[in-house]
Amino acid sequence: MNRILFPVICVIFLLVSGCNSTSDSTGKKINTVKTQMNISSESEGKRIITKNNAADLVKIPNKILYYHQGKSTVIPNNDPRFNNLINMTKARLDGSIDIYKSVITLSDVSAQKEKTDLLEFVYDNNVEVFWKPHANGQTQYQYRLVYNSLIFPLDGTRRDWLIVLPIQNGPLGPLKSPDELLKYLNT
Repeated sequence: MNRILFPVICVIFLLVSGCNSTSDSTGKKINTVKTQMNISSESEGKRIITKNNAADLVKIPNKILYYHQGKSTVIPNNDPRFNNLINMTKARLDGSIDIYKSVITLSDVSAQKEKTDLLEFVYDNNVEVFWKPHANGQTQYQYRLVYNSLIFPLDGTRRDWLIVLPIQNGPLGPLKSPDELLKYLNT
């Protein structure tokens, strides 16, 4: 019995200690920006979100990439359009959003960049947010999202999605119409 129990305990210990790693597959340390969206402590060590605002998922990026007809344009944070694009994008998240039960892959994202208009918010460091789906917070689940890029398709069948990179769950949505944002980008 002890011969079986000891290896099982060792494997469990290795799995648990490996889950807390803060380095990527190359062993390089990952910088993480932690954001607790309106989180209060109800009891020791327990965090809950007291108010859910989907727009809080979107933090200020270091740069924005606009993909149009297969070509990308970099919009740096000193560009006059930068803040307008952030505010207009956040306005699309004003409402109840949830995690779609759809599968999205990196090849899907690459195809989106080639075929459709989209915005990509790019971050120099990982951003970590804790979020409860639904505008009223009436869900028992709290999600931890860690991302370094947010993809907002502006046309096509996925125009109401928010894709979080690296991909952790399904896409988020539905987002409000991007028509005003597209009109702004094309003027």
